Amino acid sequence: MIHVLFEIGGDACALPASRMVRVIPWTELRSLPRSPDYVKGLLNYRGHSVPVIDLAQMLGRPQAAPVLSSRILLVNYPLNDPPSPEPSMLGLLVASAIETIDVQ
Repeated sequence: MIHVLFEIGGDACALPASRMVRVIPWTELRSLPRSPDYVKGLLNYRGHSVPVIDLAQMLGRPQAAPVLSSRILLVNYPLNDPPSPEPSMLGLLVASAIETIDVQ
């Protein structure tokens, strides 16, 4: 199974590519007033507002820097329990998402 590699505070992490909708470069986000610091804002993706969180900052690490290798991983996640038939999206802001690996 193919995974996308990225960093959280210097630690290597991976997510299955099958959970991702798209990997996009850092872009300007619409702010969300009174949200926690790790919620970076809303991304307009094909007419849908997608919340974007900085994983490192949420875990108490330094926030992702706005550099060329930083990416927003758009992932599907279930909104309800049981999951709705239409998955929702979440943007995960990560550093150094520049590689994939095949995990057997």
